Amino acid sequence: MLRLYKWFQDNDLPNWVILIFTGIFWPIILYLLNKRKRWFIPGLKTTLYASRINIGGVQPVPSLGLKLTNSTNSKIFITNMRIRGNRKNLEINRSSTYDISTGYYELLFMDLNAHNAGNTYNYTLHEILLHTNQEIETAIGLERELNTEIFNYWASFLRRLLGFPKYFVIEYTALVGDRKYLVKTIY
Repeated sequence: MLRLYKWFQDNDLPNWVILIFTGIFWPIILYLLNKRKRWFIPGLKTTLYASRINIGGVQPVPSLGLKLTNSTNSKIFITNMRIRGNRKNLEINRSSTYDISTGYYELLFMDLNAHNAGNTYNYTLHEILLHTNQEIETAIGLERELNTEIFNYWASFLRRLLGFPKYFVIEYTALVGDRKYLVKTIY
């Protein structure tokens, strides 16, 4: 035991451990903390509802609607909103825009300024700026009607931690004031 203590003292091992930690492990920890995804943004309320939308001008299909309401005291810029459904519990319509590299469907925001001939709104905006108390809607077409239990469901802590959705996952990037959030909400 005395030889081991003498060897540590001669080679200055505690200082090397500190140097390795601060040079290698600490930057990795800071990088991971900076790139982590949050489950929600405080003050941004997300409401689910059942609706019907037209995809490609054909008959209306059942859809899952999302209404985002800004209750913060800042402007929120939202971009890159996408959804991935659990095929067993939420079958997304095959006509929706699908990214084969990530497995996500793109969610577009409702353009409140552009009406079409039927006096309805189009989902054409890829990004949106929400002011305080303003709301915006988006929707995704489904293969069959929604199960009503989805509106009362809250994912358990373990399900959110491991990233296993019962119904779907929504991901987006949001800038709230001068802070950037990467959000991954599990339902």
